Order: sequence, then C-alpha cells, then structure tokens
Amino acid sequence: MQNITIYHREPPTEAIKGFQSALFGRQLSRALYELHTLGFDDEELHQALKRAMNACLALDLPIEQHFRCTYVCHRQAVVPSWKLSETAFRLVLLNANPIHPEVAQFQIKLIEKLR
Repeated sequence: MQNITIYHREPPTEAIKGFQSALFGRQLSRALYELHTLGFDDEELHQALKRAMNACLALDLPIEQHFRCTYVCHRQAVVPSWKLSETAFRLVLLNANPIHPEVAQFQIKLIEKLR
C-alpha cells in the first residue's frame, strides 16, 4: 500500500486532496457488484460492507483508501455502487453470510492458512 506523507500541519489543499483521491483510486480495483453475480442481495451486501468498513475504522485504516462510493445506471435509475481495494473486497467477503458457498469456502481457506 502506498502512503503519502504531508509534513505541514495545515489541512490539505484541494490540489492535494485531488492528488490523493487519484492515487488511492488506482488501488480500488474491485467492485461490489462482483458479489451480486454470486447471488448476494442488496441487503446482505450492505451489511457486509458496513462490517468491513467498521473493521477498517477499528484499526484506523483510512476508509477513502479502501472504499469509494460511485454511481451507475441500472434499469433506468442511478444507483450507488462501490469500488473497493483488494483488502476491502476480502473484508466484505469475509463478513458476508456464509450460507453462500463462496463465503464459506473463503472463510475455511483463511482459517487453514492461520494454522
């Protein structure tokens, strides 16, 4: 993961914020809709996304480096979507309902690697 160190105690300027957003945006290589294709419904994904964000907050990981709300057209409506870092994608998958085989398989693989 890339970090930007700013040595001034002043709030970042709009130019710095734009630069940071562009830099971190390149790391957001996954999309929440990928899990829709596996059969997850909106409420399940919302809950898993919320838990994943809370995990990042608990560890002081910057949310903006891992999650970005975007908007897409779906069935003639504009709906929110999410771009995710690989870490965020895995946290969402880890926090999803294990009734889905992909989630259960991911959880088992994780546990086996921790042995």
